Amino acid sequence: MRRHTVTLVAVTLVAGLALGLIFTGNGPGASGIVRGEYWILVLVAASIFLGWLAAQLGFGAAALLVSPVAVVLMIAVVLGVKYVRLPAAPIVADGFRILVAIYASCGVLGALLGGAPWMRAKTPASAARTALLRSLAIVIASVVPYALAAVSD
Repeated sequence: MRRHTVTLVAVTLVAGLALGLIFTGNGPGASGIVRGEYWILVLVAASIFLGWLAAQLGFGAAALLVSPVAVVLMIAVVLGVKYVRLPAAPIVADGFRILVAIYASCGVLGALLGGAPWMRAKTPASAARTALLRSLAIVIASVVPYALAAVSD
């Protein structure tokens, strides 16, 4: 179990670091590679993946508790990278707590998907099915944050 925990923490830290570098640009007001509202889709995908990974690593029912923690850790690393690259920029904005709750929920959704026996990728066909269903879950779960972003503009 300890090896699985180390693996999940390592993947979470690497994902947070990579996303932080992708989201932040090189100067004040500069966006990184992912611009506009597309960062929502990327964070939803990463959150669902972390939840799925927690379930696949064998956390069992604990994956439902571990996955939101992993998502919050990933977001903390993203914000840390943002602070290091752009120390004068505000770290968070209005609605931050709501978005963190949505991303943590996406982690739980990923854990539920990863814990389902029919979502185990044992053959190429089941791997393709798993990828398609995860992609569908990402698209559906992205609707809520996109709708909130559209309403706030």
